Amino acid sequence: MDQIQAELLASLWGEDPASPFRADPWKSLRFGQLWAVRQELMDRPDLGWAMAMRLAKCGRRLPVNEGESFTLIDVAISLINGGGKKHEESEVQAVRKAWGIHEANGSRVLLEAMLLTLDATAESVAEVLGIEVEVVQVFSELFFNVLDRKEDLRYLSRIVQAAAPDDQELLGGGLNGTVDDVLYAEAGRRNSRLTADPVGRQ
Repeated sequence: MDQIQAELLASLWGEDPASPFRADPWKSLRFGQLWAVRQELMDRPDLGWAMAMRLAKCGRRLPVNEGESFTLIDVAISLINGGGKKHEESEVQAVRKAWGIHEANGSRVLLEAMLLTLDATAESVAEVLGIEVEVVQVFSELFFNVLDRKEDLRYLSRIVQAAAPDDQELLGGGLNGTVDDVLYAEAGRRNSRLTADPVGRQ
């Protein structure tokens, strides 16, 4: 999802006043405030997933004319609501697996750090981690949108700065290094955890 698509999603966020967001939040905002809120949304690497959650809770879907541009968000809405039958099975499974990675802290941070590397592609990251390319693509589109925004260093830096302290080093290594650098840093993290937890070595 490039910056133009992120801007479109951020604008759609404010056009859906359905419950539990009963009043349109934009109507009471001045232009400067509106810009700041939309910018904050665009700075979320998980904007796709956040939009899916918001619409699912409201019982809404994306506008018909936007559904084709954001197919994965539409699939995610269906899955959140316990469905997904109307979508291609391969898409449903890819979203389900990406969702699982998102909720598994260890593998999630490693994948995020690799996606931050300058030369990362969905194909190269999938090969290193031994997971399907489609899952990496879905994860990037919904949960960690960086592959299409590598030129926006402000955006990428904010992602690293906003991360949990334990994750900042690995993510920063991804932003400033290569996939090999990330793997080396992750090995160091695992070794330090084993040293701190002798029981874990048994």
